[in-house]
Amino acid sequence: MNKLMTMKEAIARYIKDGQSFLISGFSINQGYAFAHEIIRQKKKNLTLIRSSGDILADQMIGTGGISRVISPYVWNPTGPSSAYCFRRAIEKGIPHRIELEEFSFGSFCMAIYAAAHGLPFMATYPLEGTGIFQHRSILGEDKVRVIESPFSGEKVCLVKPLIPEVCLVHVQRADAEGNAQMWGPLGDVRGTANAGKIVVVAAEEIVDQATILKEPYKTILPGFRVSAVIHEPWGAHPSDVFEHYYRDIWFQAAYAEASKTVEGFQKFMNEWVYGVENRAEYREKLGRKKIEELRWREP
Repeated sequence: MNKLMTMKEAIARYIKDGQSFLISGFSINQGYAFAHEIIRQKKKNLTLIRSSGDILADQMIGTGGISRVISPYVWNPTGPSSAYCFRRAIEKGIPHRIELEEFSFGSFCMAIYAAAHGLPFMATYPLEGTGIFQHRSILGEDKVRVIESPFSGEKVCLVKPLIPEVCLVHVQRADAEGNAQMWGPLGDVRGTANAGKIVVVAAEEIVDQATILKEPYKTILPGFRVSAVIHEPWGAHPSDVFEHYYRDIWFQAAYAEASKTVEGFQKFMNEWVYGVENRAEYREKLGRKKIEELRWREP
């Protein structure tokens, strides 16, 4: 079955106002092309779920489409520096206030893995006494519960499955049916990719099924789990994709400086998101010289 479509078609079909969605990628393979198309289509009242809420999350918050965030943290890893749009939304309600549900990274991953494996809950280390345990927003009493271990008698925290309505995943390659492969540092991607009810894949390369079958151990998503496939080279820039391109720390630093003010943020977004129609125009704007500088080279 051929599931290929454009990014614009996939976001229009699968991302609806008011939904919860997850963009996969912990530090690497972050789906910026997904985020930018959601911004351009002006989707509203969304719940963003991410294990690493960096400037991808910051941009979506600053443009007003996000109402709720479930994540261990939101920051700009270059520097590091604050995620200024996130701070303005939390502290000043600009462009509007957002609800925030924080997890530790470990407990977040356990909630995601419970969803990916179809389990009723996962156990994690005790969180009692921490702000993460005490402060509850979106999930309320369903965030964390405590039981006594039947084996040792010690206290154990339980987290319920965190199931996004849609998971958006960027990978190195996929076939037209949706069999998706990723390799290198995976982080939590195998879990986050499989947690959602609907999965949409963007890939640096579209290959035939024979290529997938040659290295089946690289497959993180089987085709039957995937609803749509998008050919989107450089769709994770400015993050990195192993054996394709390196992280663009200069781009992230420029964003950090620009986003210190609302005016600077808007100018940046007008140039890099609203000012391009799609990722092909984005790559053209990025320029051949920059692309060659970032392109992966064998050590």
